[in-house]
Formats: sequence, C-alpha cells, structure tokens
Amino acid sequence: ERLDIRVIETSSDHYTVSVPPYRVDVEQEADVVEEILRIYGFNNIELQESTKADYLADFPELDLDIFKRRVGEMLAANGFFEIVTNSLTRQAYQQKHALTFTGQAVEILNKLSEEQGILRQTMLFSGLEVLAHNFNRKQGKLKFYEFGKIYSRQNGKYIEEERLVLYLAGDIATQNWQQKVRTVHYHDLAQQVANILEKSSCSDPEPQNIDDPLFDFGLLFRSMGKEIGRAGKVKTAIAKDFGIKHEIFYADMDTSLLFQSANPKFEVREVSKFPEVMRDLSLVIDRRVSFDEVRKLVHGTEKKLIKDVTVFDVYEGENIPEDKKAYSLAFTLLDETKTLTDEEIDKTMNELMAEFEKKLGAVIRK
Repeated sequence: ERLDIRVIETSSDHYTVSVPPYRVDVEQEADVVEEILRIYGFNNIELQESTKADYLADFPELDLDIFKRRVGEMLAANGFFEIVTNSLTRQAYQQKHALTFTGQAVEILNKLSEEQGILRQTMLFSGLEVLAHNFNRKQGKLKFYEFGKIYSRQNGKYIEEERLVLYLAGDIATQNWQQKVRTVHYHDLAQQVANILEKSSCSDPEPQNIDDPLFDFGLLFRSMGKEIGRAGKVKTAIAKDFGIKHEIFYADMDTSLLFQSANPKFEVREVSKFPEVMRDLSLVIDRRVSFDEVRKLVHGTEKKLIKDVTVFDVYEGENIPEDKKAYSLAFTLLDETKTLTDEEIDKTMNELMAEFEKKLGAVIRK
C-alpha cells in the first residue's frame, strides 16, 4: 500500500512530512500516525499492561427523544397504539362544562374555524375525538398513547408543556377459549401508569385522591414534592358529549418530570441464595383505608425482611359491616444472609398484626 505522505526532513527526534493536497482527511499528527499504523498493522503493536481506557468519565445518555421512544416501545409491547392529534381544538369543549386550567387559553387570531380556534390546554378532548371515531367504526378494544404538548398564557408569557397521555376503553381482551371478554377498569390503567413511573425511576410516587372536573374519580401522583400526573375515569358527561357510551380511563403525565427522573443506568445484584417465604393475612378494616396506607405501615414496621406485600382479594358484603372491607394480603419475606426460621417469621407477622390492630383498628381474621 501507498502512504501518500512524503518525508521531507528528519532529525534525531522528529520527522517533517508533506501531505498531498488530495489527502484532505490528514489534518494533524494523529492522522499521520494512524496512516503509518494502518500499513504496519495495528495487530503488530505491543500494548503495555497498564494501557487502558476506563479512566474515561461515564456520561449516561440523556436524550428526551430516546426516552420517549423507549417508553413508547414499552407501551406498544403492552398493546397500545400511538396516536398523533391536532394541537388546535374548539373552545366550546371546556366552556360547556365550565372547565378552567392553569393560565389562559391561547386563541388563534387567524383561525380557520371554531373547531380549531384555540391551542389545547388538555390533550383529553382530541383523544376523545379519536376514541369516538374508532367506536363508531365498531372497534371495541382501544388502548392509545400520545406524546404531545399543551399550551397556555401566564403572566403575559406563552407556556408549552410536554405531556404523555394514555387512553383505555372498551374490552381489555378479546374472548377466547381460555377467558371470557372483560371490559377495562381503573386498575388496568393504574398498572400502566406504575410501569411508566418505574421505567422513569420515579422514587416512591405518592398517590392522592383528587377532585378534578375531568374525572369521576382518580388519583394524583407526586414524586419529590412535584405532581407527576393524574389518572382516573373520565367524567361520564364529558364522554357523552362525544357520543361515547363506554367508560373511558385516562392518564395525563408530565413528560419533562418523567424525563428528569429517568436514569439510563441500571444496577444489578446477585440473586439471593436463600429461599423466599410466603405468608397470607386477612383483616377487616375501615373502607376508607387505602392499600397505600397499609403498604406504608407494613414497610414502616419491618424494612429488612418484608420484600413485597400485595392484595389478592378484597371483599365487601355479607358478614362484613357496611363501613368495613376485608383485605387478604400476601407477604414475601426474605433474609439475604441466611434462611429464615419459623420463629423469625412468626415474630414478624405478630408485629404486623399488632400494628394493624393499633394503627388501623383492624380485626384479624383467623
């Protein structure tokens, strides 16, 4: 091979070379060295034992578009379809129900029609138009998501916010020989919201009941003192305005806050060599007590051994007072340093039962 670089002067400690003008890729000393190594052969160069590149700083890739694509891929894997709707909407949607949002609506000065008169302050209405369009064409299983923006004017400034919204309506699964058809309910939506929060590394999101004119019922999620989003059942009166008779479950999340929490790095650890232990407990508590309160009490009582707590049955009805409900809880206990003994397990469960009785007024069903 030809080097195409001519040595014009040499000395004991350096070479002066001339590069032909057509070799525009050779601009600095390192390029000349690379040309020589290419001909000599990189595999012929002996490396020192101390030669390494792990001193380079680890800069995680933080890119909003990549983050949105990963979340979208996760939702698509769970049966969701992405939609893209118009940022322009009609003001009559919110005027009819006297809805108010943070800031003022941004009105289009040269609007083509009243249907596209303002920039949206919520993504709900454009999504309901899509749902109505599909229901009118006999589509009975609808799972949509959309990344988009909402707009407002606050203190003379124009504000735009990145949002991620989910829509669930109709049947959650088609009928087959293994299962009967079932309509979607709130907990189907809540599971998807939990997946997104986990994907975004949101630390211990705190759910709170909300009184929102867009929802018949729902929850607000906070993390690090900031509102991440809201999820619930769309108010029936609003859905009827679009000719929709089905229940609509809707989640609206702040994409920017999700992205700020996201961490592309992940940690791995060795799987415990010791077995998990499962224990069940049934208790009767006040109907107003939420599972989140129960979960916080459990982890506040025993942080080391209890790895997980779930509800596998909720009962209200015969033999249960009207203001009460029966919770059946499943506990996963694990000590990563040794095998748990029956004495340790019984002690932990007795402490939990005592706390349930003391702080929740629970009656343990034995």
